[in-house]
Amino acid sequence: MIKRMVNAGGSDILELEMVDNATGLHGCEYQEIALDGVYLDRPRRPRQNKTLLVSAGRADWLVRCNEPGTYIIRSIHLPVDNDSTGTNTRRFDGTLFTLQVNGPVQTGSIGTVPLPTRPPYVNFPTDTTLKTSFSIEVGPQLTLNRERFKGEHYFRHLVNVSEHVQWSFLNTVPTEGHPIHIHINHFKVVGYAPYNGPIGQVIDPNNATAWLLFSPDTTLDNRVCQLQHEGINKTEYSSVKLLKNTTLSYPHHEMWDKDVPGTVGYSQAGDYRDTIMVPPLSNITIQFIVDKFTDIVVIHCHFLKHEDLGMMMLVDIIDPEEGATMPVMPKSGDALPGDCIKSEQEVNEAKPTEQPGNGNSPGNGSNPQHKNRHV
Repeated sequence: MIKRMVNAGGSDILELEMVDNATGLHGCEYQEIALDGVYLDRPRRPRQNKTLLVSAGRADWLVRCNEPGTYIIRSIHLPVDNDSTGTNTRRFDGTLFTLQVNGPVQTGSIGTVPLPTRPPYVNFPTDTTLKTSFSIEVGPQLTLNRERFKGEHYFRHLVNVSEHVQWSFLNTVPTEGHPIHIHINHFKVVGYAPYNGPIGQVIDPNNATAWLLFSPDTTLDNRVCQLQHEGINKTEYSSVKLLKNTTLSYPHHEMWDKDVPGTVGYSQAGDYRDTIMVPPLSNITIQFIVDKFTDIVVIHCHFLKHEDLGMMMLVDIIDPEEGATMPVMPKSGDALPGDCIKSEQEVNEAKPTEQPGNGNSPGNGSNPQHKNRHV
């Protein structure tokens, strides 16, 4: 049987597994065959027997139960998965529904099941020659690229239709993951790279702009980033220190491609998604084909309250022959996503850069224009 599941809740992630209600063991065989409406290359067992379903996420399972009984699909969180989902991320724990299986005992397994062929825009090879052209930075106080939503004519990036592009997701928040959704085009997960970007800290939770970014370099006397965001008063907060108990790294990020405990929240390389959990202090590389559609693309957190409070931004897809009709505002103040310390060129010449700082992306190396910018 096929079970198609949708997380229609707007506030919690689900960490789904199917178990025998009497024993708590995985009595039925279940395999993932599609995520976010796109078929996989082949059926596969979920990592650690769990499928992460973020808000508005979709997953299709192929299920075979050889023995009659009562089985439940439940969401259960284990602390070991905090690295891949976030310590403070909202989640639901409990039973979602019950499946009653009747009939005689059987033998066998799901075996090899061919899945439908995907269309070209979600079935393309990874281009290892691409450089990251845009970064989506998750920040403190429900910001994307260091700002809250400013309206329907405020674009942060421009992209040409029919292009094959590479972007990245960055999360500067050290405790919380966010499910980020890109409208229109599904994207292919390339991989997770080491995070060497700034670390965000809220100064006043009642003030949407009272937050700072700090360098991850623990050898610096003053770790406050030179490049902040447009709403900050740098003079007022120049003496603030990063809290001593702030987590600076998550060891499971290095195991994102392994089927080991603590990796439930990571997407797998080659998957096509339209929403992805961006774990705390993470750096994810994606690629996609900008297929046919031209106009506004909305990027937002799929936690409904976060989106309503302004965790959203716009990108404009254009026909290059027609050109752009609206200005693009890639910076917040003097900073691009991923920025922390001014480059030598900026210090000496006071000239802004053109490309976003994004750390080291898998498959494309460092961006030389932003070498050592974060530290």
